Amino acid sequence: MIEAGPTFNLSSGGDAHRYNGSDFSLVSDNYFRNRRKGPGFLVNFGGAYALTERTSLTANLRLQGFGSGGFEDTNITSASSNYKLVGVQLGYRIYFR
Repeated sequence: MIEAGPTFNLSSGGDAHRYNGSDFSLVSDNYFRNRRKGPGFLVNFGGAYALTERTSLTANLRLQGFGSGGFEDTNITSASSNYKLVGVQLGYRIYFR
C-alpha cells in the first residue's frame, strides 16, 4: 500500500528544551509554543502479511511534514525550524466477518 498527498494541519505546538551539557532545561517565555497551522504533506508505505484467513501482520512507515514555517515566536527570535514526523507502525489485524 502506498498513500501520499497534501495535508492541512489544524493545530500543533510544543515546548522547547535546551541541553546545557548534562541535562535539559525548559526554555521559558513561550519561546516555542506557537501553534502551527497550514499545508503539509503525508507519505505512507505499508503492507500486510496474511497469517490465516482472518489474521495478518501489518507494517507501515509514515512521514508527515510541513513545507514552511515553524513553531517559534518571531517576536522573540529570528530562528526557524521545520516540522517532520517519522513513524513506524507494527500491528496484528483480526478480520471479523
